[in-house]
Amino acid sequence: KNSTDVGTALAMMGIDPYPVIASVDESWEGMWPRFRALFSNPEPFFAQVIRNAKDYNYSGYGIEFVPVDGFGTADDLTHFIDFVGNFSAVLHDNNMKLVVHQLYGASVLCSDPGRVAAAGVDWVSTLAHTYVADYDQFVNSVNRYLQMVPADKLSVGLSRFRGAQVSNTSLTSSEVDERFKFLHQTGVGSVEVWMAPLADFWYTEMEQWR
Repeated sequence: KNSTDVGTALAMMGIDPYPVIASVDESWEGMWPRFRALFSNPEPFFAQVIRNAKDYNYSGYGIEFVPVDGFGTADDLTHFIDFVGNFSAVLHDNNMKLVVHQLYGASVLCSDPGRVAAAGVDWVSTLAHTYVADYDQFVNSVNRYLQMVPADKLSVGLSRFRGAQVSNTSLTSSEVDERFKFLHQTGVGSVEVWMAPLADFWYTEMEQWR
């Protein structure tokens, strides 16, 4: 409900805007009734997000449904996968794309990135699992996802900070270059950088990626 008119400005910069629809609630367990209602009747949601995308010049959407574990079931995962598959189809019919953020192991909805990738989504994102300062840990996290998700469907999350949390310590130019070189070798389909503002060397790397 908090769409903003940033899409046109980003498009003029040559950047494809993909707003993220994230799960937020005062209580984590309070999300499950909302998820189940959405999965059982997604058509009004699909209609609304397509209207928003056209109004605000979006290129597609991200989905980040990461409720805590302990309240979901195997049926919830199946319904979620059906939901993202249908959402992808609706977006594709309107020349848009979908990236699904999968914080592997955080919830039943994030327990099978491979099935999510096979549902027809454009990319599955590693999210914060690759927001790490240690290079070896970064490589290991990417490789773990590559065991589950085809490289061309994997989107790797990168943070400008030395970890998932906002801090005053950012990755250096050489550290960022090292990560991008590794990602080029893997053939992953996309990268997502969190968050702005970024140093100029980030944009140099991203231009080469494109």
